[in-house]
Amino acid sequence: MKRIKSIIAVAVVAACCVTAASAQTWNPQQTAVWQVVQKTWEMDQKQDGSWMSSMTHANVAGWGMQFPAPRNQQSMARWAKFNHESNKILMMELAPLSIATSEHAAVAHYYYTTVTQGHDGKRTTENGYCSDTLVKQGDGWVFLGWNCGEVPSK
Repeated sequence: MKRIKSIIAVAVVAACCVTAASAQTWNPQQTAVWQVVQKTWEMDQKQDGSWMSSMTHANVAGWGMQFPAPRNQQSMARWAKFNHESNKILMMELAPLSIATSEHAAVAHYYYTTVTQGHDGKRTTENGYCSDTLVKQGDGWVFLGWNCGEVPSK
């Protein structure tokens, strides 16, 4: 019984920490940056890869775990199109950890969870993290680069 109470206590403390971390108050710049990050994921879920050209800087370099090296805008767009043809994001959740901003640059760190379905019908859950670098372009924010990785399974 003590063990069960200990486990429950740890779970309650962990839940409070997660709630406190996700209840952060963002300033207007941080909010704008996070909205751009969320929008690109939403567009990807809708299989709309147009954000690769409209929401990235011309010199963007993105590095995801599926690539051996960073990719430029054209390469990322080709791979996004291929992935949209063979996989579909059924569900996703983003959890921001921190967003650092200056006048013209920002870095957003966050976790993500996705459930995808491949052309074979198999569903895969992936938990990962990203560090996105955005720069101010005109009145908005665009991606200059990112690096994402998968959280190792136990």
